[in-house]
Order: sequence, then C-alpha cells, then structure tokens
Amino acid sequence: MPIIGSFAAGSAGGYGQRKGSKPLYGLDYLIIAGGGGGGNNNAGGGGAGGYRTSFPGGTQLEFEEGTTYTVTIGQGGGQTISGSNSTFEYNDGTFLATGGGKGGSDGNFAQPGGSAGGAGGGGPSPRPGGSGNAGGFSPPEGNDSGSGTNSVPERTGGGGGGAGSVGGNASPTVCGNGGNGSASSITGSPVTRAGGGGGGCRTPGSPGSGGSGGGGSGSSGTGGSGSTNTGSGAGGGQSTGGTGGSGFIVIRGPSDRTFTATPGTNTVTPSGSDTIATFTVSGTFKVE
Repeated sequence: MPIIGSFAAGSAGGYGQRKGSKPLYGLDYLIIAGGGGGGNNNAGGGGAGGYRTSFPGGTQLEFEEGTTYTVTIGQGGGQTISGSNSTFEYNDGTFLATGGGKGGSDGNFAQPGGSAGGAGGGGPSPRPGGSGNAGGFSPPEGNDSGSGTNSVPERTGGGGGGAGSVGGNASPTVCGNGGNGSASSITGSPVTRAGGGGGGCRTPGSPGSGGSGGGGSGSSGTGGSGSTNTGSGAGGGQSTGGTGGSGFIVIRGPSDRTFTATPGTNTVTPSGSDTIATFTVSGTFKVE
C-alpha cells in the first residue's frame, strides 16, 4: 500500500461503500510516534514524536468491515537516536506519524523529526534550533526545537520540540526547556502527551525541564527518559542522554460497531456511545 500523507477522502462519521467492496466505516484516530533520545555532552533534548489526530471534529479515516489492519507503535530512541514512526493501515493506504528528532550532542546541529531534537551546546558558533513536522503534514504533526549556546564553561543545549509548542532556546547559563505536549480527550478524558525533552549541560549551568505530557528533564548527569506511550522526547544529559517514550495509537467509533484489537495488551473499551481501541504495543485492528 502507498504511504498517504494527507487524510483519506470519505464521510466524516458516516458509512460508505465502494463498488464491489465491503462497507466502510469512518473512524476517529490519534497517532503518536516514538520520541527522540536525548543527546550527551552539552546536550540537546529529544523531540516529541509526531502527533496527529482527527478528534474532535476532524476528517476521519475509512476502515473496511471485517478486514484486519496492522498497527505499529513507534519506539523511543536511545541516546542520540531519533524515535521511530508509528503507523497503521487503513482502507486507502498506511497512515503515519514521524519519529521525534534526536537531541544534539556537543557542537551538533538540531535534528528534524515529528518534533525536532534540540541543538547541542558547543561548536565554533551557537547552533540554531531545528525543524519539526518532518512529514510535511497539514495540520503540522509537531514543532521546532530550541538553539544551543557555545558559551564557556556551560555550553548549554536546547530543548526538544513538543506537540503543543516549540522547544526553548538555551541561554549562556540555562539549558532550553522542552516544548509542551498536546491534550486529547479521545480516550474519554483529557490527557496531555508528546512533550519535548529538556536540554542538558555541565555544572554550573542549569538543565532544562521536560515539556508537559511526559518530556524527560535535562541533567548535568543522566538525562530523564520520556514517559512510556506518550511519544515524549528524552532529556539531554552531560554524561548520558535519556531514552524517548514509545508511541501510542487510539481508534474510536460508534458503539454499534465491534472492534477487535490484538494482542491482549491492547484494549477495547466503551466510552458513552462510542467504542475505543487503545494500542500501547504493535498489533492488529478490525472493525465489524
């Protein structure tokens, strides 16, 4: 199947049918990719994984009745490793969110991603922040990251971008904070996910804090890791960068449809007049 960068055409919330095919059901979704790992040594924070959703009121995707679709949860990146994409099949192709950019290490430039990883401190000149929304989607899947500094002795790293806001720029003595995540009520109550990681630096510099929604904090030692199943970026660490948080996928539709999600770690639960399939590990999805 081709990679689809835009939303599928189809009825929002309604049922359709292509000639000679099974019925199609328009369903809401939230897809978050794995967060980027934090850098080490005057380090930038990891960027949050790409964050894309139709809920509430956006264009839904169409799934064919009785067809089994593959769902892949993106993994968070380790130290100086970008997060991996989260994907799910639907009737017209494969839908994805881009993994978060890795945090830059000493003198490294910021790395692009769903949200970008923060620039490392050091180098012959200050390093600028990087670009989020690596997939080029509309609306954007993430935000830009913060810049680092080359001031001595701290050489502070920039904050990773979050789903809700850009990562903070570093100052000569304070590392950049991670960008905040975004809240969604697709699972029934508002939850914030996909925060950016804070920048790290040597003492006496002050490490950056992680963005809301699970971003890891920066450190003068080991950076904090992004929270599991939030797609949050990891904090940069002077000695060791943290690990980005794994991704997360939700599919939601009317309760008159039967959802099946495998393996058993993934769940199907009622929410008022709707049914919600929640994926924390890779598996399969079917609607009937």
